[in-house]
Amino acid sequence: MNDLCHVVRDWGFAPEDIRCPVRIWHGRQYTQIPCACAESLARRIPNSRLTIDDHSGRMLMLRRWEDILAGCG
Repeated sequence: MNDLCHVVRDWGFAPEDIRCPVRIWHGRQYTQIPCACAESLARRIPNSRLTIDDHSGRMLMLRRWEDILAGCG
């Protein structure tokens, strides 16, 4: 539920103002926050890249941690 709080509250900045590259990962099986939220955020952040994993849910970071870290380098 904590994830949902971060989605709906004011972040104190506009996502459109982010200037560094951003990778967004989302699990399609995560039912509390739909993929549409991740897609909307990706459209708002310049130079962002969205990956939606069809087989992951809330614990995507445990399932795909190697891929996530590989994208950081």
